[in-house]
Amino acid sequence: MKKRNTLIIAILVAGMLVACGNQQKDSTGSADSNITQDVKNEKTETETSETEIINPLAAIIDDYKNGNVEISGGKINAQRFQEISSEYSKYITDIGDYLEKHMNDIIDGKKLCDLDDYEDYFSGFYKWAGNLIYFDGKIAEDYKPVWRKFKEMLEHHVEVMNEIYAVDGGEATDSLNDLFQYLSDGSKDIASLVPAAKVHCGETITSENFAEMKLKSISYETRITPSDTSGVYSYYEVKNTDNIYLACNFDFKNLKTEAGTKLGDFLSFQVTYEGGYTYTGWTVAEDSNYLSQYPNLLPLSSYNSWCVMEVPKSLQNTPYTLTVTINGKEYQLEN
Repeated sequence: MKKRNTLIIAILVAGMLVACGNQQKDSTGSADSNITQDVKNEKTETETSETEIINPLAAIIDDYKNGNVEISGGKINAQRFQEISSEYSKYITDIGDYLEKHMNDIIDGKKLCDLDDYEDYFSGFYKWAGNLIYFDGKIAEDYKPVWRKFKEMLEHHVEVMNEIYAVDGGEATDSLNDLFQYLSDGSKDIASLVPAAKVHCGETITSENFAEMKLKSISYETRITPSDTSGVYSYYEVKNTDNIYLACNFDFKNLKTEAGTKLGDFLSFQVTYEGGYTYTGWTVAEDSNYLSQYPNLLPLSSYNSWCVMEVPKSLQNTPYTLTVTINGKEYQLEN
């Protein structure tokens, strides 16, 4: 994203430098020619202000606003918002691809309104944006704050695209620079608003090229043992009679190309009880009938694993929120 933003600004700045070079070249003429040129510039500015060039794609948004186009239904929830975010990321990348394609045109002084394929290239984005800006379907309660912020960002994006349609490189550079900074800040705000994805027993969390976790059970236990106790084995047992283990049992798979030696390098758990009481624990995996905190986690191999959190027995009937963080992303675990 940052690389693509840099490309956009670099192209437009190049256009500005060419314009500055031409301006400097014109200034080498006689005094009379400078006066004549100033008069021409004043006339051109007057004519431009009288004939404002409007982005024709803005009419697409107006059609959605005025109800002339049917808005697709559905519901905004975690899955749908993830899809929308991926779609939006592609459209943002398309801006860079388009300007890269027309680099020479822009350097030669052309504006977006001068490019023959502009409308065909960006009409899809405007239809997509119009449908979402004026979406009137159901929104999951926990995604309403997220959707308000996203809609605000999208409206601003469209506004900026309309503004830069017929302006020179200098104005377009400032507008795009501000836009991408705004989108970057907005994305951080959205990240803080997005609720943790909920994962139930039997479901799997996959972080590509990192790790996979299949939740098997969440329960209170006084003793944690490996799946095979027929021979010699290790176990964990609560020593304090006032406490109990909140135990999360899961299958773990290392998706990295090298072996790991600690589950904590891949995931971390935290439980918060009503009232704000928060606890963390330790993770162990079965390794030859032993519950080890430092197992040999071979790539693409699965391990029966546990997260063990020691909590007071007095909290057993208190509601709690159990989360796991994998590769920087948080998930809420439920039975």
